[in-house]
Amino acid sequence: GGVVLGAYHYESYRIDAPRMLKRTKDDKFLSLYGAYKKKNEYEADPGYQGLASSCDGINWKREKDEYILSIHGPGEVEDWEKHSIYQPWLVEHDGVYYNFYNAKQMPEWIEQIG
Repeated sequence: GGVVLGAYHYESYRIDAPRMLKRTKDDKFLSLYGAYKKKNEYEADPGYQGLASSCDGINWKREKDEYILSIHGPGEVEDWEKHSIYQPWLVEHDGVYYNFYNAKQMPEWIEQIG
């Protein structure tokens, strides 16, 4: 399938700030990524999310072999996100990490942020 890396953990999220990667307390860089079963298709449903880390910001590796979020879990999946989960965005605030993501319910194509 296809993978889109890009929900990086930045020093600042201000619109006018340079995009500088921020190191964690473990001295690593983090990124969420979107993964899809099919290559070369735009946001091919259902979409999965994974977590990657890097020591240098260039070479990245998966933190877990399994996805961290998908329509199959882990955890309970609500109606509004049961058809596709995609477009993660990683934010850290006061030492807590948040994953903001898009999800959609079909066939109505209702999109929301989780």
